[in-house]
Amino acid sequence: MTDSILLDVTRDWLVRYGRWVRAGGVLPRYERVDSPLDEYDGSEMLTDDQALIVDKALALLSRVQPFEGKAVKWAYIDRREIRVIARDLGRSYGAARELLRMGECIMSGLLQPYLSSDLLVKLG
Repeated sequence: MTDSILLDVTRDWLVRYGRWVRAGGVLPRYERVDSPLDEYDGSEMLTDDQALIVDKALALLSRVQPFEGKAVKWAYIDRREIRVIARDLGRSYGAARELLRMGECIMSGLLQPYLSSDLLVKLG
């Protein structure tokens, strides 16, 4: 299993997690965002259990690395563009992009034990 495959799977989970939250997931930390299922592409939604695993990992990331946590939340839940994230964090575009990448990598490490090895093998 290569790191890039794990990162791709993590990003997929983050996209589906963001869709789950916007669709009315039962997370007390976020208000429901009234929107359709964001041009739903047919991929399966995360189960509630999977979404809560991502939520716990994101909460840990936000506690330990707050800027990276905000960047991940804003990119995947709020669907903000990097330039908007940069403005809201008071950073340059490049710095915001790197914060998002670092956040994705940390999330990848936190989620690795929960990602299906069958899924990783299929993508590899």
